[in-house]
Amino acid sequence: MTTWEMWDTIRTICGYNPRLTLVLDLTPPLPLSSSVLDQWSAEPVRHLWLPASAFIANAKGYPVLPKGTQSFIRNIMKLQPNVILSGTRANKHACGGEAAYSQYPLMDNLQSITYQTFEQDPVKYRNYEEAIFLALSEWPNPGKVTLCVAGAGRGPLVARALTAIARSKREAFVYAVEKNPNAYVTLQERHRDEWGDEKVKLLYGDMRTLDVPEKVDILISELLGSFGDNELSPECLDGASRFLKPEGISIPSSYTAYVAPLSSSKLYNETRAMKDPKSMETPYVVMLHAINILSDDGGGISGTCGPRIQECWEFEHPRKDAALTDQGLPLTNSHNARSAKLTFHIPNAGVLHGFAGYFEAVLYGHVGLSIHPDRMAQISKDMLSWFPLFFPLKEPLYLPADSELTVSLWRLTDTRKVWYEWFAEAFLPVPSSSVHSPIWRDTLSPMSPSADSSSFLSPMVSTPTVVTSPLLDVPQLTLELPPQQPERQKEGVSLVKISQTALHNPGVYAGYTVHIHIRILFKPPAIAVTTALVALAQMVLAQAGPKINTLTSPTQCVPVQFTWEGGSPPYYLSLVPGGQPSAPALKQFPVQNGNSMTWVVDLPAGTSFSSSLRDSTGAQAFSDIQTVQPNSDSSCLNSSGSTSMPMTASTSSLVSSAASLNAATASGTSAAQHASASTTASSTISASGTGVHAVSSGASSTASTPTSSNAASLHTSAGAIGIAGLLGLVGAALLG
Repeated sequence: MTTWEMWDTIRTICGYNPRLTLVLDLTPPLPLSSSVLDQWSAEPVRHLWLPASAFIANAKGYPVLPKGTQSFIRNIMKLQPNVILSGTRANKHACGGEAAYSQYPLMDNLQSITYQTFEQDPVKYRNYEEAIFLALSEWPNPGKVTLCVAGAGRGPLVARALTAIARSKREAFVYAVEKNPNAYVTLQERHRDEWGDEKVKLLYGDMRTLDVPEKVDILISELLGSFGDNELSPECLDGASRFLKPEGISIPSSYTAYVAPLSSSKLYNETRAMKDPKSMETPYVVMLHAINILSDDGGGISGTCGPRIQECWEFEHPRKDAALTDQGLPLTNSHNARSAKLTFHIPNAGVLHGFAGYFEAVLYGHVGLSIHPDRMAQISKDMLSWFPLFFPLKEPLYLPADSELTVSLWRLTDTRKVWYEWFAEAFLPVPSSSVHSPIWRDTLSPMSPSADSSSFLSPMVSTPTVVTSPLLDVPQLTLELPPQQPERQKEGVSLVKISQTALHNPGVYAGYTVHIHIRILFKPPAIAVTTALVALAQMVLAQAGPKINTLTSPTQCVPVQFTWEGGSPPYYLSLVPGGQPSAPALKQFPVQNGNSMTWVVDLPAGTSFSSSLRDSTGAQAFSDIQTVQPNSDSSCLNSSGSTSMPMTASTSSLVSSAASLNAATASGTSAAQHASASTTASSTISASGTGVHAVSSGASSTASTPTSSNAASLHTSAGAIGIAGLLGLVGAALLG
């Protein structure tokens, strides 16, 4: 057992108690592999024990650290540990004495880990200007070029577009579309003081429904999120693409999502400390700091693994394949659903706490934006506007050395919302000759059937493999077999499944029971039985029972209408506190036999609630969490017999729905600009917000930092305290 595995056993027994921290003893020799040392960068290192024996003498006899130790210390200092020097009076080096050790520049050139200001991002807007300039310079048609900035915000893209027009010396005109009334006021001021009617025309409204006076040549937007599409850029640009001429250009022209498996005990503790039970199934915008990416670029023992950070999916604009209405809008949103199945090689033992999500966008030509860790420096160095997206796991997943991790990720959609689902499986390569159990597997499993029917297991298919989504807004169930690529398989290697996670953030309604009858056969059927049953069960769950729609902006003392579908009457409608489906009802309505009901909102402004609907069979559905909006009229509150109890602001601000992503504003605000704001419940596609929380994994976190969980309370078990105390007495986990 390695030193890190010993530490992992201790902290797992202690339930990831945040009071349990590490002292790293850097007494030589240190491991030669940098990946072994990198494991500690994701752990709660509080102190570094640095003895004089760790130093070597330079040409003048003064103590210096070897380059490998310097590199490790520079990396680990981002955790801000205390450095404890030992043996400095033992005269191990000829020159310098004790002071030479304490004055050694351990933290040269280290930057403090803090949130940056997102009001200005010169790199992003510089690249946008260059992309617009190139598009104008290469525009083949003579005469005036018409541009449209969809989601103009406060005007930075409009200003950059005008600069690019001046550089290109082309005759051009700009339409600026914005739906945010506050931003539109600023736009009006800049239009009056800087731009004028000859260059710019302002249009107020939603880009998905607004009509522009004429078709445009170039459509410009900044709706990208940390994962590319998590701000609902595909959905927004589906509407804005109506503005473009057939030969028109979209900036950006495409964007790609990437994912990598990571370990971070700090992020795991922060997400599980939140009181909302769905917090472990909600994507978060994070500043990845105390993390370790577990994968590498090797193909693994089976030869089927992809690179360290892998591509999930891509969106291109303008779209050419979507079926459109007479108004130029898509008939459904199913064309924006995506799925990916990726396999990673895990070279060293580690604990999987979630996945990091990145994006890379092509603006125009060779100009782009990227937060991909390996390419950001070449494409958009020092860009500040986006942090990565973190997909947490409810339970950590231990991965042994040289294991292979298969990650399934879906971007799903229905008529009301968009959401992500994720799932992971771990496999261990073994010699095929050592396995003889006559079991059979699903065709869609990562362990696909081999040509030799007598073989127990066979190598996995090549990654990435696109897998079908379990839930789509299409009437039929579709199952597709992934292509086999035997040329990448290594002979004599099989994969044994050792663990898996739960399906995270499933977009189905709870309260239904699905019974599946399985007939065990002597020989396996030709189809993927288990996968088909799982997909069938999820479709049945998605379609069965009642579904209640989320109210549209419930406002104090203003009538709103409940609507629902499915299920069997009579219906029992009530309101429950937001995020607390089992709590006593705030309000109970009379029994309903139809599919709608009007209600004068007699709950005080600020009350957080969900609508609960139960039908005659006992099946129950809940709406998204909502908050009553303020209104000067409070007459209905005095006459109401309701016993409603408004949630406190601190409670409601922590509530988040993991079932969907909130729709991005048409103003194109990036996910990083929302990093310090608490999100509320999920909403329909026409609402605003990012649908993700901002959490910093660094020591100086300033946004949405959770309080301690019950698991981290003072009532720690004696066993955990005993182990923690023992760890402190012996000094440290030793690197080995």
